[in-house]
Amino acid sequence: MLNMLRSDLYRILHIRSFKIGVFIMSIMTICLTMPSVNVMSNTAFANYDAQIGNFAEYLYYFPKSAIFMIIVMLMYVIYLNEEYTSGFIKNVYPYQTDKLKLSISRLLIFVIYYIVFSFINIIFSLITVGFIQGRFGTISIIDYIIYYVIQLLLATAVGSFLELFIHLSKKNIVSTILIFLYTFGILFGMVYIFFQEWFNLSVYENAIYYLSGTLPYRISDVYLNTIVVGIFALGIGVLLNMVILKKKDLE
Repeated sequence: MLNMLRSDLYRILHIRSFKIGVFIMSIMTICLTMPSVNVMSNTAFANYDAQIGNFAEYLYYFPKSAIFMIIVMLMYVIYLNEEYTSGFIKNVYPYQTDKLKLSISRLLIFVIYYIVFSFINIIFSLITVGFIQGRFGTISIIDYIIYYVIQLLLATAVGSFLELFIHLSKKNIVSTILIFLYTFGILFGMVYIFFQEWFNLSVYENAIYYLSGTLPYRISDVYLNTIVVGIFALGIGVLLNMVILKKKDLE
């Protein structure tokens, strides 16, 4: 898996979509943190006031931002889709006998994209909000690391299902639709209506979208439930991907 990860890193750095993604994310971060923008609020949970917001507030904002998640997830889907369109999957996947490691290695690509684009947000917001505007704010490093890791866990769980739909459809259209349904809360709204309105069940409170939005800024017992749900969803996604990849070998 380590050799495959090295190969993936090389391919990521040399594909056009990654360079375009870095450029778009850089421009969006600069634009969204400039004082000329009044209020940023593009999800039900993410809200940042560019006029008075500080660097610390932006750090908590961007992992929940629909713009950030759309770019990360789209880049990931495009990468996996290129494996099918380029024929890479036919030359590599069948020789990877351990499908669990193969599935995990695909998810590590998502983690790489997430961390790289997070770094872009941190650097450019530090420059525009911190150094240029002089609004740094205060933040607990330990609290933020825990907050960020859990956001990454929940996002990776969603990424595992994006991978699943790519393997099932061999195209990126289904996964792309899922991205927008998730990031804008449409999927969450559908879950709420289905369970709460029709069956009077409150399972929507354990939906990944809901949990990612209600995370506290400081360490709290709320994290325990969030971690359990995130690991459970991620485990299901990895297991389903492993099954699908094994089935592909038999076809």
